[in-house]
Amino acid sequence: MTRRPAVTLMEVLIAMFIMAIGMMALLALFPVGAVSMAQALKDDRCAYASSMAENVAIVNNVRYGDANVTAALAASPTGMVYVDPYPFAYGQIAALPLLGTLGGVIPRVAPTFALTPQLADRWFSLPDDIGFNASGTPDTSNTGGIIIDRGRRYTWAYLLRQPALSPQFPSAMKAVQLFAVVYSGRPVNSLATTPSEWPFVATVFLPNGLQLPAVGTTAKRGGWILDTTFGNFYRVTNIVESGGVTTLETQQNLQVLTGQTTMNIVIMDYVAEVFDKGFGWQQ
Repeated sequence: MTRRPAVTLMEVLIAMFIMAIGMMALLALFPVGAVSMAQALKDDRCAYASSMAENVAIVNNVRYGDANVTAALAASPTGMVYVDPYPFAYGQIAALPLLGTLGGVIPRVAPTFALTPQLADRWFSLPDDIGFNASGTPDTSNTGGIIIDRGRRYTWAYLLRQPALSPQFPSAMKAVQLFAVVYSGRPVNSLATTPSEWPFVATVFLPNGLQLPAVGTTAKRGGWILDTTFGNFYRVTNIVESGGVTTLETQQNLQVLTGQTTMNIVIMDYVAEVFDKGFGWQQ
């Protein structure tokens, strides 16, 4: 009967080394999982916010029945209006009168049903979370000590866009397309001192490429820009800064006219997602 040789120190060290590599590989999955879960939660909240935004637009007939919105659409030279109550509700409209100040301007308007901070929060934000104190009691410090703070990290605005005027269809009969623009963490009560929209005249050089005459902008991968001439949103997928120029690559091909070489855009800070809600059914 032969005896198995005793385990040597070298074998023990090799086994420990292999086990350490395996443990490191497992530990690496935890931050990846945390990031993926955070993104999944954000995507879920954005989808929920967009659904609420669509319901609010239908209930209040934002496309066709709100006096402020329909008047602004009728007077808009671009056939577009940005429905955003927060600058009006907080008295900041003097600082944010229009969307895009370098050309292709889109008028900004507040709907008649959301002219105060309380009404803007009610109709244009998602009561997504409850803040808690260290003692475990709900946080009411930001609401006068009476109402529970519901977070409201996710807010939204609307971009309304009409097709070009047509002799066959008078203005009152034109369909209105609605985009729900969902923000995450937008500082709605300090927009006058915390700008979140940055207009540029960009150069078009690829089917999905733009160049901005500046570096250090707030554009980021996964962020959004808005073409204020035609009212199209584009998600940024890549950014390169070199030689005083910022190159942006967008997820979708740019919709431009034949021979068009420049585009009026606005970098939209805090925009998490943009949802096309179509033309609706109320007219």
